[in-house]
Amino acid sequence: MRLLMCIQDELYMEKMIRRIRKISEEDLVIESYSDFYGAARRIDIESFDIAYFGDVIGDHSGFELGKYLKIEQPNCILFYVCDDLTYMHEVFKIGAFQIILKTADDLIEHEFHRAVKAYQKVNYQVPFVCEDGEKKVFIPSEILYIKTYKKTTLVVTDQGRFYGKFDNLIKVKRDLKEFHFYQTHPHYFVNIKRVLLIRTGEIMLNNNDYIPISVMNERIIHRAIQADFII
Repeated sequence: MRLLMCIQDELYMEKMIRRIRKISEEDLVIESYSDFYGAARRIDIESFDIAYFGDVIGDHSGFELGKYLKIEQPNCILFYVCDDLTYMHEVFKIGAFQIILKTADDLIEHEFHRAVKAYQKVNYQVPFVCEDGEKKVFIPSEILYIKTYKKTTLVVTDQGRFYGKFDNLIKVKRDLKEFHFYQTHPHYFVNIKRVLLIRTGEIMLNNNDYIPISVMNERIIHRAIQADFII
């Protein structure tokens, strides 16, 4: 995981780095700058997963640097380190993850852990071994459903249908629940975001496949689809 810091107060930045390194379970590469252009040049060259910027960096606005980061690397999780809440509107207008106040920095560790979880969710991938030994890696959004029957596992994706196995199907299902997947039937585990039509006993996905719903799961699936539609 790569972190970029650009904060004018170098002592505070060094303190943050020590605290983050102390609690992190990730392999971290941290680059720190106290000047605007040094950080901007690195954004041009390197990809970062998390960034911490000050509101003012020398004679420049930290929000201009944040705008540039979000254009070039929209998935980077951005924090702002501020003296007070004066710039709170700008922080969230730019799409920052959170604001950290120097006067109340007891949330540094908590917010870092929260950012890591968000990073892991954005970058989550599902490894799969096909019957012919070919290894595939899927992202949750491209999977429509998983069908299991006896020792056979079918993964239906935007790219096609793949037979094979997961190393740990139970863990894969547990992880995919964070991405709106539900067990609609003992043999079917479905991405609710890909549902086009629901009716008694079955749902239709946006690839025109019909998937059965067991009686005991029908009410749960109805609620899940309604909740997802509202969101």
